[in-house]
Amino acid sequence: IGIAGASADTGKLGALPLTFLRKYGYPGALFPINPNVSDIDGLPCYPNISAISAPVDLLVIATAAARIPDLLRECRPGQVKSAIVLSSGYAELGVDGVTLQNDLRSLALSKGIRFIGPNSVGLANLKDKIIPTISQVFDQPNLQPGPIAFITQSGAVGTAVMALVHAEQLKIGHFVSTGNE
Repeated sequence: IGIAGASADTGKLGALPLTFLRKYGYPGALFPINPNVSDIDGLPCYPNISAISAPVDLLVIATAAARIPDLLRECRPGQVKSAIVLSSGYAELGVDGVTLQNDLRSLALSKGIRFIGPNSVGLANLKDKIIPTISQVFDQPNLQPGPIAFITQSGAVGTAVMALVHAEQLKIGHFVSTGNE
């Protein structure tokens, strides 16, 4: 999993996905991408996506919307299979944002990248310890995987439902925020 915009600064969008992936024990390789730092908590940082020689199953994008086209253009053919675009600044802002979102879709599809978002809070697969999200509900202790999947467009509603489910001691194994779809 690559995390574009990864950060150790908890006030930045790219901090939580990396934090949750590590907290829940994601067993695969993690590739933080940030040209301004050499490492984050002992993980080496890559200056850009093209510096990663391995294939990337999932690219979590937590950078400014204006930087995403260049990020996707840097991807080698077949390098990135899928992405989650956490960044906002698209259709939720009106006509200009719709144009940007359509351009994002076209660019991603030209690279063979399927994506969730933009303006998503991410997803969680508790069973397989894949938690690339900015939803702070996953900061709660003792979240256990269960047989239920919850998919929602709204990250705020999804986070609230996840908090209620946890309070009721029910178990959701999968959570997906589709964002702007």
